[in-house]
Amino acid sequence: MLAAILRQFYTAVSFAIPLIYVLLMSLISIIRHHTATIELRPSRNLRINAGSGLLYSLTVVTKPPPLRAVVEVKAPGGSLRVSPTRLYLNGEASINVNARYNLGGVKRPRLVLTFTDTRGLVRVRRVVRHPRITVIPRARTAIQFARGGLLAQSALTLGAEDVREVREYVPGDPIRRLHWKKSAKLNKLIIKLLQGPGLPGPHHPAILRNKPYTG
Repeated sequence: MLAAILRQFYTAVSFAIPLIYVLLMSLISIIRHHTATIELRPSRNLRINAGSGLLYSLTVVTKPPPLRAVVEVKAPGGSLRVSPTRLYLNGEASINVNARYNLGGVKRPRLVLTFTDTRGLVRVRRVVRHPRITVIPRARTAIQFARGGLLAQSALTLGAEDVREVREYVPGDPIRRLHWKKSAKLNKLIIKLLQGPGLPGPHHPAILRNKPYTG
């Protein structure tokens, strides 16, 4: 600006070119970091018992195009611990994770990733959902849930309905229908399939009256 005021045109242009370049590259870097797709790929099946720890590696993958940056990773609360918390990302990078939950359920924690481009000009913060972690409650945890009112509320809601059969949990199933004892025994979440109160069961009087006498 001073060179332009002093009518030193070529000097002003020589200073303006690197400034315009830095601003343009910063703008491009901001757009790339905000629009890139971020995937978190675990190294193993994320299924643990409540109260137990699970060690695995988590690969951070960016596309398209692959990002080159320094990334800082922060995990929520004390349920997840990551190491290292700061690493260089060249399209993808891996971190070690230690997960531990005391209560059963399906967990989808959020990870905060802060990207700093290789030139150190731009910092972009992204929040990414962790892949689903299935936590199988222990028998003692199930009893605590019952005392806390979760299973009691489920019993009041379901009333006199009978359990017809069970199957493995799928996303979208109501949590109140979880079969905690069988889930702990099979080491996976199990859902109760219920028989409505209007449907006669095998010991219903109508069924017994129509059942042929076998002597």
